[in-house]
Amino acid sequence: MGLAIAEGLAAEGANVAMFARRRDVLEREAERVGGLAVRGDLTSRADLGRLVERTVDAFGGIDILVNNGGGPPPGAASGLDEALEEAVELLLLPVVRLTNLCLPYLGKSGHGRIVNIASSSVREPIDNLVLSNAVRPGVIGWAKTLAREVGPARDHRQLDRAGPDRHAEAGRRLHRRRTDPAAEAGRADRSRRRRLLPRLGSRRLRDRHCDPRRRRSYALASLAARILGT
Repeated sequence: MGLAIAEGLAAEGANVAMFARRRDVLEREAERVGGLAVRGDLTSRADLGRLVERTVDAFGGIDILVNNGGGPPPGAASGLDEALEEAVELLLLPVVRLTNLCLPYLGKSGHGRIVNIASSSVREPIDNLVLSNAVRPGVIGWAKTLAREVGPARDHRQLDRAGPDRHAEAGRRLHRRRTDPAAEAGRADRSRRRRLLPRLGSRRLRDRHCDPRRRRSYALASLAARILGT
């Protein structure tokens, strides 16, 4: 998902900084996309600071932040201890730290955007993924709180959330609508409510066949500021 977003943004003409641990893969993909390669680990404060510093040095500022990292291992709820601390270090703390480092530049941008790649576990627990179930909702809860503090009504910073399984769920809903009369009736009712949304934005984001990376690219555009939420 992160690489696809980088490709989509680069294709739209954005300057892209790409951050990952594996030097060979990072440098290869950054060269292909035309981005800035910064090697490091999300769990390292120093590496996150270096990422922001190099990005600002190269591009003069930061307009968009995409928080995207690997997921924790599967596991059951009973017997959690050190694994939970490690999941917090992987999923929550890097998002908080990197966002805080970027906030001053996003505020100066005038149209700053933050996207947090998450999971459907923020809405409903997934069997045998207790670490994701326990920590990812905290990421979104923190992001929603931040959105109220520094959102577009205050200083033009916008937060959104996304996840690979959100697009898969959209495909399942489309299938249900085509095969279930009750679901089709519900779709018609929702369609009437959508008319209140901006015509261009609502049509683009309702397209279930839209490439996820293009959805994210569009969501980061200024025209989308009126319809995004967390």
